[in-house]
Amino acid sequence: MSSLVLLNGAPGVGKSSVADQLADDAGGLALHGDQVRAQIFTGDGSEQKRDVFIESGQLASKALQAGTPLVVFEYLFERQQLNLLLSSHQSCASIFLFTLSASLEIIQLRDSQREHPLGAAAVADLYHLLPVLGTVIQTGDSSIAEVADTITHLVEAAERTS
Repeated sequence: MSSLVLLNGAPGVGKSSVADQLADDAGGLALHGDQVRAQIFTGDGSEQKRDVFIESGQLASKALQAGTPLVVFEYLFERQQLNLLLSSHQSCASIFLFTLSASLEIIQLRDSQREHPLGAAAVADLYHLLPVLGTVIQTGDSSIAEVADTITHLVEAAERTS
């Protein structure tokens, strides 16, 4: 059975790294919201945000229909964006949603080590506004491989029971 895994979370929580690890482990595809948005950048900001989720849903559908066993899409989702993605996704794949989380201190530390940091205040604002969607996975003291393994086990368990 093919699966679509959606990873939600604040910047610096490990979404990109976990998405890449999950996709590599399963022979799947990782879609990164910022990269998709950069490739389809047109129009004003609101149209661009709408398009990135429609395009991502369609890309995920095409990949899953072509036999890709797993597509992972990572982004800092708002409920409306998530609804756009899901409404444009057209496959029989199982869909799983996880919010990756860590303490604000850990996220701010990770942000400060990035090539283009957002800054402590911006990270704090995003951290407090983040909607919790799906199952919450704590990433603070875990390696990327451990987080990916946790998600893989949860997905496999859910697929066995469905």
